Amino acid sequence: MAKKPKLEHSELSGEYTEDGVTVLVDIFRPAGTQEDWKCSAQIRMARRARSDGSRNVAIPSSLKPL
Repeated sequence: MAKKPKLEHSELSGEYTEDGVTVLVDIFRPAGTQEDWKCSAQIRMARRARSDGSRNVAIPSSLKPL
């Protein structure tokens, strides 16, 4: 079984939060190369309780599809 190549991560990788939405961004490429950077992201949204006790997810307008 082949070993997975070691990765280097950009200093721009990290966790960014705005309006209750957190985006985890990972920018990476094989270590020791000049290959193009690749990116993966996970979005985590805060859930807010409504007055009837149910929950909904608030999506900031900047993330809504066009």
